[in-house]
Amino acid sequence: MNMEMNNIKLKMEEIQEKINTNFDSLKQSLDSSKATSWADIVGEGENEKKPDFVQKIAKQITDTQKKLTISRDDREKNIIIFNVPEGSSETPTTPEDNSKPSSKENEFFNSLCSENLGYDEVPEVELVRLGAKREKHIRPIKVSFRQSWDKRKLLSNLYKLKLDEKLKNIRIAHVMSEDDRAENKKNSSHKLTR
Repeated sequence: MNMEMNNIKLKMEEIQEKINTNFDSLKQSLDSSKATSWADIVGEGENEKKPDFVQKIAKQITDTQKKLTISRDDREKNIIIFNVPEGSSETPTTPEDNSKPSSKENEFFNSLCSENLGYDEVPEVELVRLGAKREKHIRPIKVSFRQSWDKRKLLSNLYKLKLDEKLKNIRIAHVMSEDDRAENKKNSSHKLTR
């Protein structure tokens, strides 16, 4: 029994020795990594010294940031108009024709700007119907302005639409990402509680 106890004691000491060795090497590894930040790893210069996976991750992060910035800049120039009656009842021949607004929608937007909102010159826009065409369903129109200033000008004159009985069902909204909508909702509820 005494011999078994000694064997167990020796094994315990060996295990303790291994733990101490591993702990020391881990501590040294952590101490050396403190000098290097993530920005140092993915930053410019010395790309040949970086491992391939770090270069790939850095490129993916950069690409994603660019896409998000472009997407936000694009949304900044867009609005969505709801409840504008569909133009023609003819069947589209291609999926692209399905989203193209008819001349009726273009005329509606031009009259909205010139007659109802008081524009001297109607801004250049691209109109696109959103979603698949269905019976008894009015698809919204996405309006893409060339300049974000034109969008701001239109939105600042929306109060004039309340004066026209024909346009009382028309709704106009910003195009926002889910994060932007949540932030906007948070800010507007914060303003109401003041």
